Amino acid sequence: MSGLILLSGGGDPKQSEKLDIYLRKAIELRGSSRCLYIPLALDENYYQGALNWLKTNYAYLSHIDMVTSKADALRLMGNTYDLIYIGGGNTGKLLYSLRGRGLDRYIINHLNRGAIAYGGSAGAIIFGKTITVAPEDEYEINKDNRGINLLGESSIVP
Repeated sequence: MSGLILLSGGGDPKQSEKLDIYLRKAIELRGSSRCLYIPLALDENYYQGALNWLKTNYAYLSHIDMVTSKADALRLMGNTYDLIYIGGGNTGKLLYSLRGRGLDRYIINHLNRGAIAYGGSAGAIIFGKTITVAPEDEYEINKDNRGINLLGESSIVP
């Protein structure tokens, strides 16, 4: 894998300041800043507010597309992005939504071509071996709770 995975515990801008500075520098080195935003861990009523937050806090991104549905995923997976930003919320909802839309494979493919993936809180947990490190009410015992497993067989608790 030639891409870069950045993991954050969520929190406020001060808590993630150093990581955000690193992200900005990594994006600037690429000379392009197209972003795919995946807020699927949130309740859909919060998608637009979360997008507005991303645009405000990461104003240097030249273009942001947001996936909110399977139709969005199918349409946007034909595009190339420098950054895939995966926000926090309910870890199980996020993982099951990624798989149901084919975005788990898309993320891996983009990382293999050198993209950056940023995971905040639930968005960080899904990169591990399992999501069962999240609170129990955020996943289902009888579902496949294996994460994307890009952290050397490790799991992460943000």
